[in-house]
Amino acid sequence: MSVAENFEHDERHGIYVKRCGSNTHIKNKPYLFTYQRFPELHILNTTNSLDGFFNHLKNSIGVYRGKTPEHRYKMIQEMLTKKKDEK
Repeated sequence: MSVAENFEHDERHGIYVKRCGSNTHIKNKPYLFTYQRFPELHILNTTNSLDGFFNHLKNSIGVYRGKTPEHRYKMIQEMLTKKKDEK
């Protein structure tokens, strides 16, 4: 039995759904452990690098507190484009 199947049958599962009102993990079950099914893609098994990048992005944007949402959007686009060009 895989970890995902074990969680689905865990007795705490019902409590989690009742408390949080969410069953997202069941809907997304086919996508769980994708990195194990496709080892040739070298998918990381954590989101640490992604979380770190978004944290850096939020901190960079947060410095400019008085900017309008449109200007922040343009700043994010510029940062993402610059990051893509560096690779």
